[in-house]
Amino acid sequence: MKRFLPVFGLVFAFQPAFADDACLNPHFNYRAQPTGVHDLVAENTIGTHLAKVRITTSCIDLHDADTISLNTAFGCLGKGDDVVATGIDGRRQRCIVTKVAPLATP
Repeated sequence: MKRFLPVFGLVFAFQPAFADDACLNPHFNYRAQPTGVHDLVAENTIGTHLAKVRITTSCIDLHDADTISLNTAFGCLGKGDDVVATGIDGRRQRCIVTKVAPLATP
């Protein structure tokens, strides 16, 4: 029984990322648009999670980004995952996700 306790701990540690609609799976096609200096809104265009999510990053300035690339080792994007923003002039910045939340619709 003691061998299974760490496994249950890992399951519960990843549960909040899968429990709500704040899931973006970058392994499927997605659309991401900057909404602030550090924030962007993204949504999957195919797959099971089609709700829009607000992603807060550690990027310096996302307004100049021409392409935004998101990457995760798991199914849903989460805190600490990779963000790469590339401008039209070729400048690239690598940063991380600091928060993923569902987008509040009016």
